[in-house]
Amino acid sequence: MSCEICENQFEKNLIYENEKIKVFLAPNPATSGHIQLFPKEHYSILEQIPQDLLAYMTAAANKISILL
Repeated sequence: MSCEICENQFEKNLIYENEKIKVFLAPNPATSGHIQLFPKEHYSILEQIPQDLLAYMTAAANKISILL
């Protein structure tokens, strides 16, 4: 099965990237400022993401939502 994120299908919507995460404006937003945040390493399900990375992603999502 292919992964749209890993295959860079949303690169035009990329608003932030660092060594751990990529953040995109949602291609079909539910509301203004709707973002999607993904770890750079591929995980099939949320439960596979290490706890420290989840904490990092949550903090990043909070900061980005304030900026938006």
